[in-house]
Amino acid sequence: SEITGREFKESKETEVAFKVIADHIRASVFLIAEGLIPSNEGRGYVLRRIIRRAERFGKILGLKEPFLYNLVEPVVSEWGDVYPEIKKTQEHVKNILKIEEEKFLETLETGLEILEKEVKKLDEIMSVAKAPHVLILGGKKVEDRLEAIRLLIENGRADHVLLTGLIGNVFLRAQGRIRSSLGIKREDEIVAKAHTLIGEFPDVFSTPVDVAIEQNGKRVELDIRELNKDDEIYDLGPKTIEHYGKIISEAGTVFISGPAGFFEKEDFGYGTKALLEVVASSMATTIVSGGHLSSALKKFGLVEKITHISTAGGALVGYLTATKLPMI
Repeated sequence: SEITGREFKESKETEVAFKVIADHIRASVFLIAEGLIPSNEGRGYVLRRIIRRAERFGKILGLKEPFLYNLVEPVVSEWGDVYPEIKKTQEHVKNILKIEEEKFLETLETGLEILEKEVKKLDEIMSVAKAPHVLILGGKKVEDRLEAIRLLIENGRADHVLLTGLIGNVFLRAQGRIRSSLGIKREDEIVAKAHTLIGEFPDVFSTPVDVAIEQNGKRVELDIRELNKDDEIYDLGPKTIEHYGKIISEAGTVFISGPAGFFEKEDFGYGTKALLEVVASSMATTIVSGGHLSSALKKFGLVEKITHISTAGGALVGYLTATKLPMI
């Protein structure tokens, strides 16, 4: 309370923030006293995440400067007699915490500046974006996108949704075209949500009509109806690219997020490359999002043909639903 000027019982939010910070500073003191330092590997990474989570809750309380290192002394006062090691290392712990806090706050500030520029650019693009809006979704992120898809459709940001990657497989499973398990958490619930979306918006969704699998180390293309129970989908086939290409060619605005398949795997980059080429050659306003697709654009020499390559990653979908980007 002395540092923040806030009261513990002020609200449920402040209660949670105070509890998290108290728990995390105690854990940080003991871990650093044991010889750990924040890093990007192993237990050091756990320590770094603990410190940064405490910092984020400090922001909720209005703290904009390093503060955790000032809480080392109260922890030592309470626990130092039982654990004398934290008394001996008190100054070392304070120094490590202060350095880590300053580093994180600097990174956070830089990230905020980048996001603010991103939002400004996206606002400019969306102010002149025209229908029909085509959303192409791929990659492995599924659950957090299902509700986003609903909002995009309801907000007029997705007249057509073209599905690829794991999220495409979820919808194929919902249609009964994939009969085996996808091996994802809460699969039945997720597939049920996809089934509901298809039922509510039957004319919006397009799923692959042919795919590529691997047999004896080679790419084999199959009609989706020929897919066997144990076949694992690695990529889109040419008929799907042709079908999706016709929809993209009539679009006013195209958003694409997530690769179409295992494009890093030899023989299975066709779908991602072909989709990006179709998007790049369209007359639409085109927005590409995510690190994988950004890398693919560079690899295939298509960067200059895209209207905007978003630095927001998966958060772009959140922006399009009219929700805020993280930290904005």
